[in-house]
Formats: sequence, structure tokens, C-alpha cells
Amino acid sequence: MDYRDSPAEAAFRGRLRAWLAGQTGKFPTSGDEYRARQGDWHQALHAAGFSGLSWPEEYGAPARASLGYLVQGLGRHGSEALRRRFLPGMIDGTERWCQGFSEPGAGSDLAPLTTTATRDADDHGTYVVQGHKI
Repeated sequence: MDYRDSPAEAAFRGRLRAWLAGQTGKFPTSGDEYRARQGDWHQALHAAGFSGLSWPEEYGAPARASLGYLVQGLGRHGSEALRRRFLPGMIDGTERWCQGFSEPGAGSDLAPLTTTATRDADDHGTYVVQGHKI
């Protein structure tokens, strides 16, 4: 297997390095201001063409890591109307989202979750949920 960059990959790497060098000092790297401006960083990456290179063009780019499951779930299971309404802002960083999981006795830790969903044998589009979320 050849792990060397193709000419196109080398050109992309060069563009990204040059762009990153030009961003030095523009965005905080820690603390409260860093957290407050994460959306700005994501928007800058998206505007420069360095975010979401494999996502369908009609929606923009894949979400930043903190939204990956939410974007993937909505992209796969949401209606076209929901995808068109919510994905662009989630993807380009102009809307802020969060996701939370919890159930009695589990808190925010995903490991002890016990709620399950199984397909209804009589209706293949329906799931039967055992347990509950809060």
C-alpha cells in the first residue's frame, strides 16, 4: 500500500497548512472564550472549505464532532423537510445544538442506560420501547 499523498492530496494539505498559519492568534485556544467561540471557529473552517468535504452538497458539511450523532441521526432518519430546516445551520455552525441522554439511575453517563427499542414483529416501521428517558 502506498501511503504517499497524491498530487491533489498534497495540494490540499498545502492549502490547509497555509490557511491554518493565517489563523494564528485569531481564535482562543483555551478557557471560557475558547468555548464561547467554538462556533466561530467552525464557521471559519466551513467558509474556507475545510469542513465536510464528503457531506452531500445540499446540506453543506458534516457536523463538528460534538454534533456528529445528532446530524447523522437526523440525516438518516429525519424527513426531507426536517433535514432542510435543521441540517444547514447545524453543519455550518450558525446554530448551536446539544444533545443529552439520561434515564432514571443513569445520569449523563451512557454506560448504564437500559432503555431498549425493538422492531414490532407485526409492523416493521414501529419500535417498541422498554424503559424511558428523562
